Amino acid sequence: MIKRSTSAEVTRLLEDVLGGDRVAREAAVARLAIAGARAVDRVIAALAAAPPPGQAVALLQVLERMGDPRALPAIEACLVAPADDVAASAVAAMRPLLRSARSGTADRALARLTATALDPARADLVRGAALDALHDLGPDVVEPLHRALQTDPSPAVRRLAGWPDPGQPAGAPAGLQAPDLEAVAQALPEDPEAVRTMAAETGHAVPLTVLHRLVQAIRAQEERTDDPLVRKQWTAARGAAHQALAERGSRVALYDIRETLEAGPNEMPVAMLAALGTIGDRTCLEPLADAIARCTDPWLTSQLDDTLRAILRRERLTRRHAIVKRIETRHPGLLQ
Repeated sequence: MIKRSTSAEVTRLLEDVLGGDRVAREAAVARLAIAGARAVDRVIAALAAAPPPGQAVALLQVLERMGDPRALPAIEACLVAPADDVAASAVAAMRPLLRSARSGTADRALARLTATALDPARADLVRGAALDALHDLGPDVVEPLHRALQTDPSPAVRRLAGWPDPGQPAGAPAGLQAPDLEAVAQALPEDPEAVRTMAAETGHAVPLTVLHRLVQAIRAQEERTDDPLVRKQWTAARGAAHQALAERGSRVALYDIRETLEAGPNEMPVAMLAALGTIGDRTCLEPLADAIARCTDPWLTSQLDDTLRAILRRERLTRRHAIVKRIETRHPGLLQ
């Protein structure tokens, strides 16, 4: 571990990032990320020297893990790189800056990623990465973006935004095909079990945007419900909608699962937990760790722990990564 990185240590690690074998490069990326502010200027300078695409990707991976606002101009320059893998890595490096404490940084990152997602001249790989990153910000951001992409010339991007190909049958009850949140909310049956069944049985066939609006409508219904038992049934219905989204690989409502974890892990239904295990990413790890520490149900605690470890494996995160170190600092022994 680097506790006080010297200039010589940073130089050596940069050499491994730029010229080492895969194992040395991955280790150097992780250690530079841990060094953080003490190394960020050197990483930015190395990126500004226009390295080959493979080296640029590695340097952007360092900046992604640092999440330092000072790196934004360098990341922006790579966002328009002709190499798609470099541009997609720049999207990943910009993603943590969407939640920067500096409002100017967050606003600028939002504007850049939104423009990238909407630009039909960009590769689907890059646009899809930008759209996925913007899902971290919730419905106020993604709903207008999805509407703008309804007639996008790229079939792949339309699908990522939740729109079926022209002529594809929706196959869902009319109530789930309402064009806006208000109409969907009005179309909800009074019986939460009917909504849960509807989401489970037809969620595979409706546009993803409809499922997203359904999640929002159900949550609003939960908040209006005073009876704890009925509210729990509505939560189960919301879980079914999340599971339908997850089975289609959509993270459009992942923010809602994170908020549910933060509000009270004991209320999480099994279907929502299954969705989290399928599509959860590193943004879910700290809320998951906090939820495990607060959960009072032994079975659910075990399931949450299994989900956290599955995400760690899928994201290829180890104890060398900053997010894992933060979890271990806040919850000693949790990851043993």
